[in-house]
Amino acid sequence: MTDLRRSLGTWGGAALLVGTMIGGGIFRTPGPIAENLSDARLILLLWLFVGIISMCGALTLAELATMLPQTGGTYVYLRAAYGDGAAFVFGWLYLLAAIPSGVAALAVFFDELLLGAGSSWIPIAASATIASL
Repeated sequence: MTDLRRSLGTWGGAALLVGTMIGGGIFRTPGPIAENLSDARLILLLWLFVGIISMCGALTLAELATMLPQTGGTYVYLRAAYGDGAAFVFGWLYLLAAIPSGVAALAVFFDELLLGAGSSWIPIAASATIASL
């Protein structure tokens, strides 16, 4: 692997981390969570618990990044732990399944925000097409 010039600053890295971890779900999940958990203290406790789990994941990836300072991210970590086969399968599954499903979920969320949930006058195919544009 080649060495990359590290040009991402502290604020840019923090913004990238927050945007990646929170994503669009922050706008979608509070309503259903509040419907199922009527007590605000339980909601805050749940968010704190999930935040702690997310922090554990972030610290784990930070440790892996310092142990294996190569380009490639998760691919490099899997190759070091399980070999080339597992890393190869992960790379292709990430490319062909994880990225497209994430984009599709964002498109559906955008559709719900733009057109309103349960719009009966627009077929699902048409609304998905509009959302993907």
